[in-house]
Amino acid sequence: MPLLFSTRAGNGLCSAGNTVAMMWPTRRPAGSRRGGPSPPCHGGLQRGRVLHEQACGGRGCLCLRGATGQFKCPGRMNTIPLPREKRQFFYKDVSESVCSALKEAPFNRMSIKLEIPETNPNNDVFRVGTLLELIRVLAGKMVEDGKKVRICVQGSMGKGVFQGLPLQLSGLRKLLDLMDWEEIVFPFVSFGAVGAAEVRDEDDIFLIVCPQNIVGASILPNLQAMCEKAGDRQVILLNPKLVDIPSAGNVMQVRGRAERMDFADEFKEIYHFRFLYRKPYFHPIYGLLRFKWGEPWEIYKRIVKKTDAGKEEKYLYRKPYFHPIYGK
Repeated sequence: MPLLFSTRAGNGLCSAGNTVAMMWPTRRPAGSRRGGPSPPCHGGLQRGRVLHEQACGGRGCLCLRGATGQFKCPGRMNTIPLPREKRQFFYKDVSESVCSALKEAPFNRMSIKLEIPETNPNNDVFRVGTLLELIRVLAGKMVEDGKKVRICVQGSMGKGVFQGLPLQLSGLRKLLDLMDWEEIVFPFVSFGAVGAAEVRDEDDIFLIVCPQNIVGASILPNLQAMCEKAGDRQVILLNPKLVDIPSAGNVMQVRGRAERMDFADEFKEIYHFRFLYRKPYFHPIYGLLRFKWGEPWEIYKRIVKKTDAGKEEKYLYRKPYFHPIYGK
């Protein structure tokens, strides 16, 4: 079966809760020459475009305006640490998408997901320095218009001996203070925690770094209170993990789960990038899934060929579409 990946469109630009199915054909259709572009599989791309327009409320959706298949992913992404030029490549891609969304998006609750090996906390090669570099690049781009950005990192949660902090965020707040910031950027950047008390009148954009629940405590009440006080100002989540972690004491149990999920869905993805693996392993890379503001969801298949000079690695674009049989 050619179905490879599916996700909810409600987490992206579409307001409808349809399921997005990304496909590539396993066999080349008859009549197509080898080496040339593969035609859409059974007309699914056209049918998917119609369903997409219906979900978005008509033509002119920002998801479908950009050129597709132009993304050139660097090779040897399992090389750790990543060379500086590869990290800068992704920083630029994310910042371009975020700056465009800040100017054009009709909503003010946004989400960014970048899961290369060094920013994926589930990977044993997670590197906090890469995450901090990304934050610095994003903040530098957002303040170019004179807006003030408040970078927020959640503090310890829980009570008594159950108080704790996710390992990914341990020491991150202190490292932000120790970082080197450009002189023209630093006056427009401030740091804080997650909560209504951290919202100030002079701040224009709130960048919340990796908000996530822990065993015994949920970040959603503090995050929701912060968003309510922020009002119409833009709130951006970077690599959030807002799924429930059911715990003792009726914490994140069935009661109130629908309300928590609805609040999490208010944050629309303006950028998404992650590699595709055969779970539970993180090697080898089979492909990648990418979404950038102004472009549709794209899926690429990783191809490795042996040549006289060694192995040649590239990512081939496969056209994504909304599968007709996967409805709401």
